[in-house]
Amino acid sequence: RLVQHAGRYNSRPWETDFFTDEAHGSWRTPYGHWFLDWYSGALIAHGERVASAASEAFAGSGVRLNAKLPGIHWMYDSCAHAAELTAGFYNTCERDGYTPVLEMLARHSFGVSFTCAEMRDVEQPQEAHSSPERLLEQVCSAAARCGVEVSGENALPRYDAHAHTQMVQNAYRPAAGGAGRMSSMTFLRMGEGLFKPDAWVSFVQFARTMSMGPSGNPVHGGAEAQ
Repeated sequence: RLVQHAGRYNSRPWETDFFTDEAHGSWRTPYGHWFLDWYSGALIAHGERVASAASEAFAGSGVRLNAKLPGIHWMYDSCAHAAELTAGFYNTCERDGYTPVLEMLARHSFGVSFTCAEMRDVEQPQEAHSSPERLLEQVCSAAARCGVEVSGENALPRYDAHAHTQMVQNAYRPAAGGAGRMSSMTFLRMGEGLFKPDAWVSFVQFARTMSMGPSGNPVHGGAEAQ
């Protein structure tokens, strides 16, 4: 049986009976739990098959394999986390939906590439109930517990100092359990805006700081810029 009263493509979660944060939200019912567990399980099972095939194909090659996880930060600052639920991540204020994914990747010795590294919560529109910073914190903490390396990247083309500073802070942030920094940070994208005078000066400083570390000392074994 399909989920009932989940709204349409542009519905807001609080306008639906299924995703509302109110106590009667259908995602909290026994059927809601069963459906979301099945739905997220299908995604993890698919990931297991792909990771297994990739591990077999690249066995002995020395290639480091990463899985790209989407940064679904919209509606993170709500209880139901509707955007994540519809994407197959059973992550709510009552359930950690990323640890099962990362445990699966750990079984195949995969790392994880994650986005949102340049984003700050204060920059997001209030109506989106968005929190990219808390989402990144959750994923990095879960990855540290599972022994999975995290590579970061920016989601949007940003050439300003605020975004660069946020990326450096996230690259060198201590992870939960003392797991250390991100293994790498990828800067996207080399567009025309990057070569404007002010943007280029900011990028040069960013690249230097990523190489040297926030303290200004040469870094060994830390996040590498790509």
